[in-house]
Amino acid sequence: MENVTPEHITNLGSQGKKIVVDYWSETCRPCITLTPILEKLEKEFTDITFVKINAKQHLDHLFSIGINSVPTVVLYSGDNLSEKITGLRSEDFYRTTFSDFNAK
Repeated sequence: MENVTPEHITNLGSQGKKIVVDYWSETCRPCITLTPILEKLEKEFTDITFVKINAKQHLDHLFSIGINSVPTVVLYSGDNLSEKITGLRSEDFYRTTFSDFNAK
């Protein structure tokens, strides 16, 4: 997963892409646990663009979309924020969520 800026997310959204954004921090143990789960699912859901944003480097952006803690995974369909998942969940939870998201 590529580490990107909020501007990159806006650019992907303007192209109408489905996007999964992992908001993370290098000091967050659940974030570190989540990364390989998302990287595995990225290979399964090739129609979805997976990226990550370092929370500490983009605090203003996080606050502007209501993120108060990490890890938080946000699903965008084009420019629209579709879903926000805060906290670490199971791989099966993310797989089901991404499958439902991809089917929309």
